[in-house]
This record gives sequence, C-alpha cells and structure tokens, in this order.
Amino acid sequence: STLPVARSFDDQATATPSSEKPSTTATPRTASAEATEPAYDNPYADIPFSRTEDGAPVLGNPDAPITIIEFADFACPFCQNYEPTMQEFITEYVATGRANYEFRNLPTAGGEMTAYIGSLNACLEDQRPGVFWPLHDELYARAMAQQYDVKMIKEVTQQFDLDYLDAITCLSDNIDHLQVDIDVELGHLLGVQGTPAIRVRYKDHNDGLAQYLVVEGHIYDKGGPALVVLAQAVADAESGKIPDPEITPEVPLIEGDPI
Repeated sequence: STLPVARSFDDQATATPSSEKPSTTATPRTASAEATEPAYDNPYADIPFSRTEDGAPVLGNPDAPITIIEFADFACPFCQNYEPTMQEFITEYVATGRANYEFRNLPTAGGEMTAYIGSLNACLEDQRPGVFWPLHDELYARAMAQQYDVKMIKEVTQQFDLDYLDAITCLSDNIDHLQVDIDVELGHLLGVQGTPAIRVRYKDHNDGLAQYLVVEGHIYDKGGPALVVLAQAVADAESGKIPDPEITPEVPLIEGDPI
C-alpha cells in the first residue's frame, strides 16, 4: 500500500479564531520559600533533552538512529492542526528512545511575533534547560486561544517562573546570533518554503547534517507527513535503510555562537 502524502502547508496563512480556549500547561506556584519543584507541569520530564550545535532544542535519546526536525510557527493553523501528530510521535517514538525530535522556528503566520518568540525561547532555555518543551505546548495553546502577543509572552514567562527582563537582555546581547535567524537560514538551505515542514538527520550518516525525509521513494519536502510515514522513517533508520543525502541540497553547518 502507498503511504499518504503530506498535509497541506502554510506559506502566507493567517491564524483563525478557535472556538474553544485550549487548556494551558502551566500551573500556579504554591507559595513556599523552600519550593524546589518547577512551577508548572512538565510532561517531558522523563525524556532526555539537549540542543544542537547551532542552538535548536532537541528532545530524545542522543543515541537514537534518527532525528525528526520540524520547522513550525506556533501561530500557523496548519502547524496547530499537525501538533497532535507530533505529540503522538513523541509518545510513541521519542519517549521510548527510538527517535529524537528537533524543533525549529520558521515565522509564517505569526510573522514578527514568532520571530521574537523564537529567539526569546532560546534565552529562556538558557535560564532553565529543558523548559522549552512544556513552554512549546503553552505557546501553541495560547496561539490557538488568540493570545499571541508581547503581553502573552510576559504572562507565560511568569507562569514558568522565568525572568522576562533577563531574556530581553539576552536578546540584546546576542542580536547578531538570534536563534530564529539560524533556523530560518537552515530552512532556506533545506528548501523549506512553509510550515509545517519536516526534515531528518541520521546518526553517523551524512556527518549528521539535515536532509530530506524520503520514505518508500517519496520525498516529503513540504507539509506535515502522517504518523505512519514518520513511523516508517524510524523503522527504516533502525534497519539501516538510509536515504541517499545527495537528493538534498548541500547544507553546510551554520557557523556562529547561538544564544
């Protein structure tokens, strides 16, 4: 049987109102001078996390044979619709150690706000390593609830017990190496033209550089592939069936010191 094609992707889309306000991840902190537990629920607490050499957050087992890279915009309706698929992927393949998930911000529907949030997230991750992942869920929930502005991000940093002013200083200090600029440049090198978009890395192959997702001879170069496609990509990687990277445009490692 043939695998399904990727879902439609978003190039110039604008967010549409949601009929229901999604539940958010963060929970209020219990007042205690001795509190050591995070001020929020973290469904990813038991999954290893790291960052790429150029600063992008990665969730999963460093020894997994494949990394799925998603280019997304929290405000993009197609990304919001695709998010349940990525959550299933995390549950079935990332949490079980079979794959990694790498997230890249590519501003589309969210425009300048996503560009701002994309780099601010890197500074917040500097403050508390691993916070990006529950923060990622909260930002999707807020965007779907039509709360996607500077006021929102200030509220969210407070909910997650993070220092917004410190993050702003971090942005100013690293204005020449903003994470969103790094992500956008990588996306362009990889032929990404809209969100969501999926690319992959294979451990110990192609020097770890990103390449197109190819499953059963089909190139998934745009849109969000169905879970069955991602599952087959994982199975292929585990069996050593690695697609030829030469079909992907040559992608050099982006230099610089990301925030």
